Amino acid sequence: MGTSSMIGFIKEDGSVVSTYCHYDGHVDGVGETLYKYYQSSEAAEKLASVGYLSSLSHDLDENIKAAVHIEDPVYYLNADVFLKCGHNNCGAQYLYLFDGTDWNYSSTNLRGTKRDWQLV
Repeated sequence: MGTSSMIGFIKEDGSVVSTYCHYDGHVDGVGETLYKYYQSSEAAEKLASVGYLSSLSHDLDENIKAAVHIEDPVYYLNADVFLKCGHNNCGAQYLYLFDGTDWNYSSTNLRGTKRDWQLV
């Protein structure tokens, strides 16, 4: 069983576009990869707009080819809605969000008001 995650990007209008990633969603996996290889807004938005990935590495095109499903990205009204409801679509254990400068994450194991963003 994988540690799943949702990877989001805040668009100009404040909405969030996000991609599901099935494996290695913990901070030492997806989080580290995001931090190392997806630091530009262009790269982050392209990644968050994919929809579904089985796993994430430095080569997004290869990840897209290797994905076992094809799905549309999921959109949220804003970052607060993504934080609160981002796991509802797929049961993701981690949420990641690029805010234009930094990658942030939150564990969905935290419920209610305890859930907040932390820097990756």
